[in-house]
Amino acid sequence: MCIDNNYFCMEVTVYKKIWYVVLLFLIANMQLYAFAGGSGSSADPWQISTPDHLDEVRNYLGTAHNDKHFVLINDIDMDVPPYNVGYGWLPFGTASNQFAGKVNGNGFSIENLFIARPTNWYIGLFGYIHAEAKISNLTLSNVNITGYSQVGGLAGFSRGTFTRCNVEGVISSDSRIGGLVGRNEGIIDQCSSMGSVTATTGNNAGGLVGRNYDGYIISSYSKCDIYGYGNNSYGGLIGWNEADVDNCFATGDVIGTLYCGGMVGRNYDGTISNCYATGNVTSSTNGIGGLVGNNGGLPSIHFPTIVQSFATGNVEGDGSVGGLAGINDYNITDCYATGTVYGTNSVYYQKGVGGLVGELCEDAVIQHSYSVGHVSGNQPLGGLVGYNDDGIVLCSYWDIMTSTQSLSAGGTGLTTEQMVQSNSFLNWDFSDVWQILEEITYPYLIENPQSPPPSPFLPAPTNLSVDLVTGLFTWNEPDYSGVVLLYYDVYLDEVFIDQTSNIYFQLEDMNNGQQYTAGVRAIYDSGESAIVFTQFIYQGVSEDGSIIIEPVFITNYPNPFKRGTTIHFALPLNSPCSFSIYDLKGKKIRTLEENRIIIQNQNISILWDGKDDDGKDVWAGVYLFKLNSEHDYIVHKILVIR
Repeated sequence: MCIDNNYFCMEVTVYKKIWYVVLLFLIANMQLYAFAGGSGSSADPWQISTPDHLDEVRNYLGTAHNDKHFVLINDIDMDVPPYNVGYGWLPFGTASNQFAGKVNGNGFSIENLFIARPTNWYIGLFGYIHAEAKISNLTLSNVNITGYSQVGGLAGFSRGTFTRCNVEGVISSDSRIGGLVGRNEGIIDQCSSMGSVTATTGNNAGGLVGRNYDGYIISSYSKCDIYGYGNNSYGGLIGWNEADVDNCFATGDVIGTLYCGGMVGRNYDGTISNCYATGNVTSSTNGIGGLVGNNGGLPSIHFPTIVQSFATGNVEGDGSVGGLAGINDYNITDCYATGTVYGTNSVYYQKGVGGLVGELCEDAVIQHSYSVGHVSGNQPLGGLVGYNDDGIVLCSYWDIMTSTQSLSAGGTGLTTEQMVQSNSFLNWDFSDVWQILEEITYPYLIENPQSPPPSPFLPAPTNLSVDLVTGLFTWNEPDYSGVVLLYYDVYLDEVFIDQTSNIYFQLEDMNNGQQYTAGVRAIYDSGESAIVFTQFIYQGVSEDGSIIIEPVFITNYPNPFKRGTTIHFALPLNSPCSFSIYDLKGKKIRTLEENRIIIQNQNISILWDGKDDDGKDVWAGVYLFKLNSEHDYIVHKILVIR
């Protein structure tokens, strides 16, 4: 205390105030130096421009800093020391000191994030996210992350909210690993992931989230490939799910062990709605599905549900293998699967292979659902359900022709012709849930539409032509959208000879003067078109100068057809012609026109209504349209469905 010298006391007090002001000034300048600008408020967030600015965020952990705001003002490249060497980036946020602030990526990206911490938990850009935290509009590109458990590109563990966040790169760990988040207990909205996710020895790996526990995922997707080398639960979007997932999709392939699904490995307790998966799923064990490996869990009061969802990928496993779900332990409603299904059904796992569900558990339900994929392997096999342990199947169907299965452990088998007609589906809601293009597509979902709609008739190549002298076979690319055209299969006299990605193929080793049939079909990522044909007589070098009719083009639409088709062609000469329909045994069943005068290169259209000369509908099958002229003839194949 200053008693004897008041002047001195006043001087000390003044100095203290000056130093206090200086200290505040220094602190303010240190914060300004730590970031590119801003004050940390919602109106004026701290600006992040460099890796060091990003690293400074770790000084604001805990709920005391839940009011702190950060924003990126440009792309940030992390491929600089010390962040690209040794263990790489040190995630900020731990279980005892979580990140609770707000980060706005502002549409910018953090590039080349590197983390090599294979023995550590809670690994990602953030380690542990508090429920009050919000991360938005942020992209991580070319990440390379390795951890032990609870590992993700953006966060190892999150209870916060992620909106419009995207991660691309390679991520691996022992368990609970996701492209975006290792374990999620918060909200993920409009987020995505690309690249690959690998679980080296543990469980729960997903393209977006390793384990979704009491969280909510909406309007998000993953294009990651998943590799699971541990025990169980690997999915294209989520490894293990215990919460609701809505309006999401996954396109990556999944390779793993027990409980593998194109979207979710194990849907232990949650509702998957308006979702789809397109990736292929492969395993050597059981519980393998195009959408979900196991829709259920241990005996409990859980209610895992799949509703208004579909899968198109091919599925291969041992037992309990299904186009939509390997095992269904509760409820599947308004769903479908189109991919091929194969199961070895070893003695150990022998629980069924089905177009929709491999194993249907006691009291579990399938309703208003269908499958159309080819089903094969060892018994028990089923077009819709492979093995039924006293479950319930209501108003559900499978295509007996495309599946090649006439039997199922539940459901009703229909022909392809019936499967493309709405009146075949008893008590289905074609007003609010389902829609169909009559006689063209299978049913598809109004709120979750597949594009293009599922159909046994994908677009085929058009305008087939063969150069009679050179043997060059050409065609036009089919008119398609929404599917990926992979390549073409080429046929000669209905025998497969090769594949090509071109719209032409050089036919070889043909005999001069001999008639041939060239064919081609388009192969897509989701199926294949019908084979379309054109007939020709190979001339090589003409020996006698005789005239051979070679159409400028010949095609018919629709093909295949049910009610009627129109054949279009043009000829390079003037001639009277007759047109008839023959069956494959050579019997003429219908005369369409006789002695019609054809003008050179004139476009001609001939209608056939699918009836014979007695006015009766012909049977389903392949028929020949034959054009005869005074010079020669040409033949064109037509497919009839009923």
